[in-house]
Amino acid sequence: MSGLYTVANIISFLNDLGRDQRDQLYESPWTCQAVFRSLPPLAKNYVLRLLLIDVPVPQDVVDSWVADKKQHGSAHKAALDKLLGLDLFLRAAEAGRFTYTLHPTFQAKLQAAIASGGQMLAEVPHSVLGAAPPREELDAFAHAQWEALQMYLLDDDSRGPQLPPEVPVQPLDFHSVLAHARLLEGTPRQRRITDTGFQLLLRDSHHQLWVFLAQYIHDTASGAAPQYTSPAKARARGAAGQGGAPAGLPSLISFLMQLGFMRVGQPYALAALAPTEQVIAGHMMQLG
Repeated sequence: MSGLYTVANIISFLNDLGRDQRDQLYESPWTCQAVFRSLPPLAKNYVLRLLLIDVPVPQDVVDSWVADKKQHGSAHKAALDKLLGLDLFLRAAEAGRFTYTLHPTFQAKLQAAIASGGQMLAEVPHSVLGAAPPREELDAFAHAQWEALQMYLLDDDSRGPQLPPEVPVQPLDFHSVLAHARLLEGTPRQRRITDTGFQLLLRDSHHQLWVFLAQYIHDTASGAAPQYTSPAKARARGAAGQGGAPAGLPSLISFLMQLGFMRVGQPYALAALAPTEQVIAGHMMQLG
């Protein structure tokens, strides 16, 4: 995947995709909300200016949004370039002048999301809330799982992050994801970290996570990362229908973005998800 090491958030990830792929991703209100939330402040302001406008806006009107072009002209241009690069603003020539419109699908989905708040995952009954672990325990689990992935890159004796046995999905083959991202070389039993992998460990956890997620998305959407498990567990999970076919890119990213809007510490019903979503949720739990 080209430019993987430069991926630092959803915006940089979308920049690496083609126009047709972005068009598909904007079909999801969760993706649209995540993209809007990740935009720079001025670009967000410009999206909101056009959110309820259904006619093309002339270039001179857009330029009038900047009172002091000498002082703020570069910021204005940077915001427009960001929006045009993501196809959120569409520019056309009409009667010898440029006009701007907001991407129609993105516009409709963001309008609907703001109006309704989006359809959240099914929550568990109040009777079982008492069994949910406290926030501190969840934080400790998350840190331990991510540190286990980091140690897998450094220590041949490390097993990496393990999926809790009570989660009924096939564990993530994180070795394949790391290898495809060129962060390590070799087999699970004989492996070594690459220069790129070592450099990544020097970056902050947020950047590390997005590099891994970008490769995970690429591998999962293309079916390139087989989900290895023991034969006995594979037969049991296959019989239960929880193997999960490879998720398409739009549905995969939409579900990941939806997870990002969930409340930490609030239990949700795993069984209410589609099989492929259960697998993705299990993989994210394995990563912490």
